[in-house]
Amino acid sequence: FPVTIHRLGRYHSNWLNMMYSRLLIARQLLREDGVIFISIDDNENHHLRKLCDEVFGEENFEANIIPIVNPGGRDYKQVAITNEYILVYSKSELTEFNELPKEAEFQFTDSNGGYNLRELRNRNPKFHSGNRPNLFYAFYVNPNNCNAEYCSVSLTKDSQHTIEVRPYNSEGKESVWRWGKEKAEKNIVLNDLDLSQIVAKQKSDGNWNIYEKNRRDTTKAKSVWDETEMRTENGTRSFRELFSASYFDHPKSVDLVKRCIQIGSSDSDLVLDFFGGSGTIGQAVFELSKVNGQRNFIIIQIPESTDPKSEAFKAGYKKISDITIERNKRVVERIIEEKKKEQPDLFTNGHKEDAIKGLGFKVFKLVKSNFPRVEFAPDPEKTTEENIELLKKYIRDKEAQLITAFNRDELVAEILIKNGFTLNYTLTKQEEFKKNEIFFATDGEKETLICLDISIDMETVEHFKKHNTQKFICLERALDTTKKWNLKHYLGDKFNAF
Repeated sequence: FPVTIHRLGRYHSNWLNMMYSRLLIARQLLREDGVIFISIDDNENHHLRKLCDEVFGEENFEANIIPIVNPGGRDYKQVAITNEYILVYSKSELTEFNELPKEAEFQFTDSNGGYNLRELRNRNPKFHSGNRPNLFYAFYVNPNNCNAEYCSVSLTKDSQHTIEVRPYNSEGKESVWRWGKEKAEKNIVLNDLDLSQIVAKQKSDGNWNIYEKNRRDTTKAKSVWDETEMRTENGTRSFRELFSASYFDHPKSVDLVKRCIQIGSSDSDLVLDFFGGSGTIGQAVFELSKVNGQRNFIIIQIPESTDPKSEAFKAGYKKISDITIERNKRVVERIIEEKKKEQPDLFTNGHKEDAIKGLGFKVFKLVKSNFPRVEFAPDPEKTTEENIELLKKYIRDKEAQLITAFNRDELVAEILIKNGFTLNYTLTKQEEFKKNEIFFATDGEKETLICLDISIDMETVEHFKKHNTQKFICLERALDTTKKWNLKHYLGDKFNAF
């Protein structure tokens, strides 16, 4: 495969090699029912398609969506380019896309409300009894229990339900039903056309179709997105509303990103963007979460410098990631201000935490570990005693460096991650400890007490003699032999010293 890449020329080779490693990692990070959306223009679209076929599998290609981002066209070529592309790949056949809201008009009504009839047969020509055996079975129609439109059905043949219907297409070839037998059974009420959600209808050729009573007010996303809100100018306008300036060229439309998130994720899902840019995806998730669930996001943006001559640099944004962070701060502030106007009582009656729940984010940067590797090597020309003294000095120097460069937040983050916590943890100071500063850390599943003081007081140690059900993490250098022994005795495997 790398040989194929290098035949494409240096520019394409460099770009594809860069993308290849990232897409491999992306596939590993995706949940089994996950999906990836990749925005691309004409220059690399055809190369990227081949690359994604290699990484995700041709069978997991879902769509090549065409958003119309510039109806006037970019006219620097012979043909004015009005569109870009969004390649969509799933992780596996478990992926299911959400539909988009629509204004629904129903043709029929029963005691459950309005509905339309939707054929229950799956029209995908790839599916048949050989590869979807659980979806190939028979319904039986009762031709004597009908209204003006349709008749009742059963999954069992009896004296009333006598006409067998299997999922064959108009050419007489096998297909399958969209629902399995168990789901179908739950939606059939025998001989009750009002309550039953599956019915049969005779066609003009005398054969029968099986239908569900479809009450959906949603529709599948189309492959061409030509709405006004998909345009790049909409992304620029959204950015200017926050900054009153254009510090970032051609930011993605927030509505375009929202649509991708709506299609590919559900409530409480995690959305990852590893080319964060101006941070559009953060704004999209925040705004969606106001009305539809509580998704989370991770934005990755390398600390790429802005052009020293640019307006962004002059305004103090030395790196693109500075813009990413500031944008999402302003989005949060705007949502809070909107909530204050809509529900002022939440802020005046002590319910502010409820009002701003889910509206924060943390910023992490990739740094070297706070626990450096021991790189001491004994000097073969020195005696054992001299080497021991050199080792002691090496340890003292390393500890002095760590204490000098001590950053509590960075150290807490690293320790908690080493203990299996997610990045979405919270810290709460515990006031019952008087001699040491101790925090309660939780990510919703794991929890622990953590203390980064240079010395642990005996009063703190004695606390765990009475309260020995909580996990406790501290620095090993903060304990002498006696305190360490006591904590191990009181807490057992719930004690951890770094």
